[in-house]
Amino acid sequence: MLKRSIFNIVLLIFFFTLFFISLAYLEIKLRNNDKNKEVYHNNFYHKYNLNNDHKINNNDYDYRYLNYPPGRLIQYLFNNRNEFKWKTYFYPENYTIVWYIESSPENLDVLISHIKQMKSFLESGRVPRPFDPLFKFEAIMSKYVETKIDRLTDTKVKIIKKAENKCAYYSIELHAKVVQNFFKVGRLEAMKVHELPDYIIKECKEYLEQN
Repeated sequence: MLKRSIFNIVLLIFFFTLFFISLAYLEIKLRNNDKNKEVYHNNFYHKYNLNNDHKINNNDYDYRYLNYPPGRLIQYLFNNRNEFKWKTYFYPENYTIVWYIESSPENLDVLISHIKQMKSFLESGRVPRPFDPLFKFEAIMSKYVETKIDRLTDTKVKIIKKAENKCAYYSIELHAKVVQNFFKVGRLEAMKVHELPDYIIKECKEYLEQN
């Protein structure tokens, strides 16, 4: 009985020791990651002189976040949505929507990388949210939509979405309204399933039947 108690105590000490060693290792790893990130960001800001407000070439920006998992970028945008200032202009007469968005350089890097990722998804035939009718409709109409991103300054971007026809415009218009609500309420909007209005189902039947 005594031997068993001693064995249990030793085993308990062993597991506690292992637990604290794991915690210490995790803390060291996180600190090193933070240091590496800080060094990278300092070099990045120094390289592109992001403290100056100037007209820049879009190719000057290294969108390193393009290689991040899409969910990680979306989570970042969730957490920082209040740091974005935005205006949206709708031009249904020529099937165009224009966004002006301002935020920190890093926030815009993440946002633009997210847009590029989603564009790549659609071009490869994938649907970001296949359970959502709006996103399925957007995927169908994506080949009729052109997206242009102009990095006006390090803290301001202009995004132009131009559709070729009315149904394609409907898709970018509905998506723009979802994004507006995302900036306003965050996860509450992301949790919704967006059904298509009846007028779209009727007017765009030929495209919806292609799926």
